[in-house]
Amino acid sequence: MNIDEYLFLKALNCPKYLSLDNSHPELKKTAKGHDNLRDKKKVKELAVKLFPGGVFIDKNLNIEERIRQTKELINAPVIYNAAFSVFDIFFTVDILVNNNGKFEIYKITHSSNPKDNQIKSLSFKYFCLKSLGYNITKALIVQINKNYQATQDKTPDLNNLFIIKDYTKNALSLLNSFNQAVIDFQNNFSYYDAGLDIGEQCFKNDCDFKDYCFKDIPEQSVFNLYKLSINEKLRLYKEKIVGIENIPEELAAKRNIWKVQKENKEFIDKKVIKDFIQSLSYPLSFLDFETFSEAVPSYYKQTPYQNIPFQYSLHILEKNGSLTHKEFLCTENKDPRPGLINSLINDLPSEGKIIAFNDKFEKSVIKELLNFQSDFQPGKSDKFDKLLSLNPRFIDLIIPFKKVGFYLPKMNGSFSLKSVLPAMFPNDLELDYKNMEIHNGLLAMDGYFRIKELRLNNDNLDTSEEIEKIKNNLLKYCKLDTFAMVKILQKLIELYKIGEI
Repeated sequence: MNIDEYLFLKALNCPKYLSLDNSHPELKKTAKGHDNLRDKKKVKELAVKLFPGGVFIDKNLNIEERIRQTKELINAPVIYNAAFSVFDIFFTVDILVNNNGKFEIYKITHSSNPKDNQIKSLSFKYFCLKSLGYNITKALIVQINKNYQATQDKTPDLNNLFIIKDYTKNALSLLNSFNQAVIDFQNNFSYYDAGLDIGEQCFKNDCDFKDYCFKDIPEQSVFNLYKLSINEKLRLYKEKIVGIENIPEELAAKRNIWKVQKENKEFIDKKVIKDFIQSLSYPLSFLDFETFSEAVPSYYKQTPYQNIPFQYSLHILEKNGSLTHKEFLCTENKDPRPGLINSLINDLPSEGKIIAFNDKFEKSVIKELLNFQSDFQPGKSDKFDKLLSLNPRFIDLIIPFKKVGFYLPKMNGSFSLKSVLPAMFPNDLELDYKNMEIHNGLLAMDGYFRIKELRLNNDNLDTSEEIEKIKNNLLKYCKLDTFAMVKILQKLIELYKIGEI
């Protein structure tokens, strides 16, 4: 059986994956929507420039031709996308450097902190090339320097943007385990069977077959228990305690939320909601940012994967019940922060609480905006001072839910906005994200980048209709985020006022 390195390493984590991929590929459910191909492509294009004078192996060629070309060019000082096969496993090397017959291999990652699976991938390439008889002296990863900060010069400083780290010791430590895994693979393919039960491997990495493997798990299961460790959840599962109603009383008693989840019915804590309502001061400003992040910074003082806000929605609720909406969206190919700062300062009331759902994110965005404005000192910039005054005014709408002031079984042990909202308003189409083209932050980011791409690559084509459609979808999505918070709070206030609690 011929497979590629990706599939083989997936099988090392979960033998069931290989069997399912071979016999039932139709069961795969790859997540749709945002991916990071944009970052991967840009990072790779820049990283290879650190190793000039090389030759490319064309990825569009068939596997046999790529391997043949690599063998033919093996004496070149640098090969990009070098291709090999051993043990019936096909693999590639991003950068292969030849120092008079002594080779260094480099893996390019768009991450600033390579994950275990990336280090394992590099180590497997090292093992395979050693098995082919190559003298591999180093195994390294070209990764993003998280401390890099873009200057006003738009050309990235590659020597500062990237860090090269040596993982040869990691590769050496895995040689024996890879050797045994290959023996198992070659001699006993049935080892990679479909009989493996749910286990720790299911939670290590995203899995295309997870829906299939979890198809018999009830919606209200031990895997939804709030803040219970994976090991404890698996222990319960192995003991045949699967439904949340079957968890032991002694476990449920340890946390109020577990007790509530076990009872599987609506729960209200009068004091928690009362304390939260009484901590509010009007007008209430419901604020939500949409941000983008990228591996290679585009704008001044931007760092890799920094959350840069390009949009916000703001609902303002007065004590008399009147509600107004304000919004901002940057659709131009320029740094969105200056325009957003001006708009936000003008739109936000100068007093009252600012409400967000899980406000750490919004507060971190404002903190980064302060850093962007740090050329100005307190007292010397009106903008800086107004931004500085915002974070102390925040109050987190997630608080009454995390404190189990209000719980519904349909929340499934999650207190995210996308879990709380449909549980509280199950039949309200006005509050339904499901039919929206943009229905999460990652898709919003993709929409923003698509607009930028359309404006850059116009080529005299009329793209205004597509741009307008994306713009409207972005505005609709972000507006629902803040309107949803308004509705959630109004529901809590309604309970508070009519004396149901």
